[in-house]
Amino acid sequence: MLTSFLRRRGHEVELLALSQFASAKMAAQRLSSTDASLIYFHLRGSREISALMEWQELGLIQFEGKVPPFCLAGGLVATHFAQEILDRAKFLQGVVRGELEIPIAWQLDRSTETSWREGPSLVTRDERGGFQVQPPSSDSPIQLSELPAAADDLLTTSSTGTRRVLFGRGCQSACRYCGFADYFKTLSAHQSSLWRPRPARQIVDELEDLKTRYGLDSFAFQAAVFFGYDARGSRAVEELCDELIRRGLGIRFHFVSHPNHLVRNAPLLPLLQRAGLEQVILGLDGGSEEALRRFDVEFTCQQGLEALELLSQHAISVMPSFVFYDPYTSPDDIRAQLHFLEQARPYFKHEKRPYSYFLDRHLLKRALEPKPFMPLIEDLKTDGLVQPNPEAPWGSPRIRFRNTEVAAFYRAHLHIDRELLQPLRPVLWSRHWTNARPELATLPLDVLRHLAEGLGLETSDEKAALVAARELARERLEPLDPILEDLCQDHQVRVLQALAPRLVAHGSSAIASTRHP
Repeated sequence: MLTSFLRRRGHEVELLALSQFASAKMAAQRLSSTDASLIYFHLRGSREISALMEWQELGLIQFEGKVPPFCLAGGLVATHFAQEILDRAKFLQGVVRGELEIPIAWQLDRSTETSWREGPSLVTRDERGGFQVQPPSSDSPIQLSELPAAADDLLTTSSTGTRRVLFGRGCQSACRYCGFADYFKTLSAHQSSLWRPRPARQIVDELEDLKTRYGLDSFAFQAAVFFGYDARGSRAVEELCDELIRRGLGIRFHFVSHPNHLVRNAPLLPLLQRAGLEQVILGLDGGSEEALRRFDVEFTCQQGLEALELLSQHAISVMPSFVFYDPYTSPDDIRAQLHFLEQARPYFKHEKRPYSYFLDRHLLKRALEPKPFMPLIEDLKTDGLVQPNPEAPWGSPRIRFRNTEVAAFYRAHLHIDRELLQPLRPVLWSRHWTNARPELATLPLDVLRHLAEGLGLETSDEKAALVAARELARERLEPLDPILEDLCQDHQVRVLQALAPRLVAHGSSAIASTRHP
């Protein structure tokens, strides 16, 4: 978006991706040879920052014999760690906080008239070795109608997969596992103005162009909050669907939503299906009310079940985003999570994959991924549950459980997962085999429930818990011997040939080294 926006304003822009280069050294050499007046680095995560640090350590960015360009960085990580990044990457002259189009265009438009240090939303070094932080522009956040279609420099006619297309921007929520809202708040003090949709006609123009020129027909609509917060968001979604149906593009798409927004917009689901909706990535975030309150999300477990039921009723595929463990997880949380997942089972009957696949792949093992910029980190620091990395403060810190019983349960869970479930994944992930033996559909959940009962969540006797879980596994798997024998004849899962004859004789521990395709 930034590239196409600057081109529309008359600037010559070259778009490069780190993945285009065999090494960070080759990328640095390419940048050092440029005649550009400004180089912008978009820091999406640790990989890009690691490249910057490597360039810094090896002195790879050199602009000898010519006027060096301004070197700026930006993005979610840069917004939260502007000073730390500037302190280490000396060749950077500033960091843009928040959305990029207005600050970078301001710099390019005025670079011959005034100091670049005065640009809106910029963090720079000052003469005394400190940092100068400029406020955002006094203008409202950029209206998305001003943004042209994203640049397609990195696409080719052989490009495949799902293309991300901007639907809307802005977040007014305060989820404590995310730092996205703070990213947008750098733009304006008026929260109510931060969420805004892109015009439907512009979106569909972009989709039609991508399908015509590159044959792409699968898209992900990008928006922090797809349905928005009120009737304006619902209207924007409805207008998008109407335009897609009118043009008959025959595309497929998905988006991310929290349960409350999906439930509020339930009447739009048939229209979304007609327009091409094939999947919703549903941010359930957990099945414990206590955990959801810790995260400060705006929905309940009941709304999570309602959202799953809606998608099931309309036969819309769901990809659940779930957090089973977080540093504050309690024994009661574990019981609540297991109960929630028992209740959720009927709402996955329409899926091509069995429920055991979702349990094993997306639900049971999911732990909160710590991000150094998420608001919850401050609580974790206060409670001594996080160990930041002073050398790379933007990296994911190490965290631990507050409850020792839960820590023991988690270790036992991972052990059983490696020993039992991992070798069985070709079976557990196949509807063919779970239809043959319906009890397999909840095997991961049953094993974990049995593990919880064995551990009792009252003791740290992990050995006893593991023995109890193995016994359950043995009881469940012994009758499967004939099925597994048949399965081993299937050329698509030849890797299981060693599984069946050893399963009954040695128990689940004998198949720990078996790998699935």
